[in-house]
Amino acid sequence: MKYLTLSFFLLLGIVACNTGNSEDQKILQQAADLHKKALEKGKGVKEKIVQLTQTKFNIQVQGRALTEQEIKFSEAVGEIEGEFNAWEENHVEVPGFEHDHSHDHSGHDHDHHHHHHAPPQVTAEEMLAIQQEYYDSIIELDKAADELAKSL
Repeated sequence: MKYLTLSFFLLLGIVACNTGNSEDQKILQQAADLHKKALEKGKGVKEKIVQLTQTKFNIQVQGRALTEQEIKFSEAVGEIEGEFNAWEENHVEVPGFEHDHSHDHSGHDHDHHHHHHAPPQVTAEEMLAIQQEYYDSIIELDKAADELAKSL
């Protein structure tokens, strides 16, 4: 059971690749570019979630019973916050293309950090697939945030 849990965590955590040839390097560069694109999109999604959270707070402090629509909105904001935090936690960097940790921390949420663990080995193609999933996930969160903003 312990090894199964560890294996599952490592698959969700940071993953490394075998980098043996130039074709692998090209694929890893594509993966790194996709990863960077996902992180940039994530910044915008985070801003949307902050705005949604503020709206949720404003609704909840009105001193009256909430409508069914307001309750559903508040619950949905909580869900999207959790999904975004999970997306951030499942951050998988491309080996050899790790991002710079010396970025400006002003306004940065330090309650949620990604962690660096000893990674298992995957192929360059598998890393590209991981990064595609990471990017696709933030696109879906972005769409969900937009829809949620329109729902109230």
